Amino acid sequence: MLLPLIDYIVLAGQEQMQNKRNTISYDKEHKRELLDVALEIYEAYARQLDWPEYFKFVKIYLYKLQRAETKINKTKMNAGQADPELQKEKVTTKVICKILNGFHFSEVPDAIDTLIKEKGLERDGGKKGT
Repeated sequence: MLLPLIDYIVLAGQEQMQNKRNTISYDKEHKRELLDVALEIYEAYARQLDWPEYFKFVKIYLYKLQRAETKINKTKMNAGQADPELQKEKVTTKVICKILNGFHFSEVPDAIDTLIKEKGLERDGGKKGT
């Protein structure tokens, strides 16, 4: 799967700078272009998924966003400087937006109606026929 490579390009940021084997450096314009192309890959990938995989995909990046936010809060409390993590939070938010742009389901079934049908319940919560 290509996504771990794209995650590294999009989300690694500071880790790439600290990596001694990172011998390629890009100017700001090329970094922006690379990020835009990588973000388009998230959207294209999201369009190919069926509902359960799509939902898992969204949850993964929401979790990453939550982790970045937690790190920002801890960093602010300790050192007062959270710029790299703030950048990761912004990029993760962009990834989530692209994934949501890839939402391609014309109709997602209502969870309550599905549960009612599965359990054989009526809309008011009682059993059918009782």
